[in-house]
Amino acid sequence: MNHLPESRDEERKKPYDLEDRTALFGEAVIDYVKKVPVTPVTRAKIYRG
Repeated sequence: MNHLPESRDEERKKPYDLEDRTALFGEAVIDYVKKVPVTPVTRAKIYRG
């Protein structure tokens, strides 16, 4: 999942949209966290909230 522009020229043409970039980052974090194995240690971190 690579949503980064392929070149600097392409990047300059697109408006800088922090909201969209933040949403993409959040989705990437969720995808990553889903891959973390659930162990007694990680379970304690998850439910400590």
